Amino acid sequence: MSIPVYASAPFNHAKADAILRTSDSVDFRIFRLLLSLASPFFETLFELPQPPEGKPEDTEMRDGLPVIPVSEDSKTLDAVLRFCYPYTLTEKPSLGHSKTILSKDGVKIEDAINFEDNVKMLEAAKKYSLDGAEKAIRTTLFTTINLETDPLRCFAIARQARMQEETVLSARYSLRTSLVPDWFKEIEMITSTDILALWAYHKRCGVAVQRLQLDFSWIEQHYNNPTAAPWIFGMPAQISASSPFNHAKADVILRSSDNVDFRVFKLFLLLSSPFFETLFDLPQPSEDNLTDTEMKDGLPVIPISEDSRTLDTLLRFCYPCTLTKNPSLNHFTEVVRVLEAAQKYSLDEVESTIREAFFKPAILEVNPLRCFAIARQARLREETILSARYSLRTSLVPDWFGEIGMVTSTDVLALWAYHQKCGKAVQTLKLSYSWIEGHYQTRAAVPWIFGNCNCPRSNTIRLFGSQGHLIWWEEFMEATFQTLKEKPCAQTVHEAVERTIEEVRRRNCTTCSPSIATVLKQFGDLFAKKVEDLVSEASSSRPLSG
Repeated sequence: MSIPVYASAPFNHAKADAILRTSDSVDFRIFRLLLSLASPFFETLFELPQPPEGKPEDTEMRDGLPVIPVSEDSKTLDAVLRFCYPYTLTEKPSLGHSKTILSKDGVKIEDAINFEDNVKMLEAAKKYSLDGAEKAIRTTLFTTINLETDPLRCFAIARQARMQEETVLSARYSLRTSLVPDWFKEIEMITSTDILALWAYHKRCGVAVQRLQLDFSWIEQHYNNPTAAPWIFGMPAQISASSPFNHAKADVILRSSDNVDFRVFKLFLLLSSPFFETLFDLPQPSEDNLTDTEMKDGLPVIPISEDSRTLDTLLRFCYPCTLTKNPSLNHFTEVVRVLEAAQKYSLDEVESTIREAFFKPAILEVNPLRCFAIARQARLREETILSARYSLRTSLVPDWFGEIGMVTSTDVLALWAYHQKCGKAVQTLKLSYSWIEGHYQTRAAVPWIFGNCNCPRSNTIRLFGSQGHLIWWEEFMEATFQTLKEKPCAQTVHEAVERTIEEVRRRNCTTCSPSIATVLKQFGDLFAKKVEDLVSEASSSRPLSG
């Protein structure tokens, strides 16, 4: 009999304390705590007396760990287990996409999780009481696309799985189809009574939902009193953190600077951060061995310099999706605090996630100076330079913004110097127009500059060894170079091009107007590229120190 293969990361961890063996002989090395927190089924299972390593009894052992057989195959088990693990250890399970499940002898085994596979995962999640996994799979199965294209198929699965909410949702979408459907595989899951009940069920639920608008006692019954919903009434925060940081089985307390206690699990933190791994490897105090460490409810209290809002956000990145949703960052100041905390506690994945989400074009284009201040404060050199580059689109003397206090006067002067340096570099294009001659080669290639019309001309600029260019082109060049002193970037050129096109069209010249948009936009692209090249060259020579 061949030895079962081990699953790939994170289900091959050396510090795991149990093994789940699938029906296709793949061993998953797992942590009992993670599964117990995600599922009351596993919590009960692992609370049963476990065989000691020297006395295996009827339980198979492998590498000193008990082997628990499960009826699911490896692909199904891999998907549902990923819902139980923290974001820092595994990516979100792939539902409906091709995914690598195992790697044996360098050979990757891949398969696509389809509609039928999702049903298998749903059954496994319900079987093991993995509510978070079940919710995610249900969301995947009952998407708008699936409901619109296969409402009766979704209805059959929902009825079979006794999912009331999805049954109603599928019934509502089924009203768009014929009551006499074509044959489909899952039709055997439901009875004729189910089909006939669709209309009545839809009407009954519609009436029930409307009652919520008439009486808000359902809110009062849920929260019991105003203090249970302080966000509604604007009440101050309580001394204890809210779920999931108030778990009765937590093994350490983190106390924020504003005196809020977070009951957390060491395992989540040490798996996410080498800082916490080292901290928790140190001898820990207990009630029988009191030290200078404060104890509360039998747990050590560790003071943290971050406030409760920052700590709450940071910890949610370390917890599994079955216990909390991924936090959102909506304010610049909040981003800075969480980013600094992530750096302080060596939460590299959290730091990377925030950097990718925050320093993107949509935000940089609108708030380059605020991004610069945050990047400078967090000592992010790459993002500092990127933000400085985007700041070239703004004035040298910016309006006041809240985050300006994060940067020093030296930083402001360095950014100003960088701005001026780029502006001077771009002005070199005005000293010689060889870049135009090199691109177009001959005067005949730019007839729109010299014109064959009655528009006014000028002899100020010498191009291709001759003069007599149109005045509107000279004015365009002069105005653009003037603006580039203040805003040395490609955007300045493109904005000047659009203004000039409108001005030339207002002249109603039958020669210039018809082609002005095409030729000037092409020239603008050349001009903008030269500007960006010079700015890049200026940026490469240490535009900002430290």
